[in-house]
Amino acid sequence: MGKLDGRVVVITGAARGQGEQEARLFAAEGAKVLLCDVLDEQGAAVAKDIAGEAGEDRARYVRLDVSREEDWAAAVATAKEAFGPVDGLVNNAGILRFNELVSTPLE
Repeated sequence: MGKLDGRVVVITGAARGQGEQEARLFAAEGAKVLLCDVLDEQGAAVAKDIAGEAGEDRARYVRLDVSREEDWAAAVATAKEAFGPVDGLVNNAGILRFNELVSTPLE
């Protein structure tokens, strides 16, 4: 029995890196995970790999651009339809910009 048995978790930025590892760990602990990202091929491949290891009903991928409200609505609807009510959210997605500190805009 895992620490997250029966939980449903939405993870943004889950196609690679930290988000991918969170999705793998949560699934290994019994959670059903919805992997969200804009990197469709990578995200779908990771979800397929997790589903192969943890079970077909344990991982799905959906495209989610975190700056688009309609993508959020679609992701939550997908999670509810596939797994049931959402128990957790990992807001892992981010944008890296490499500017000099003095030329970085305040926004």
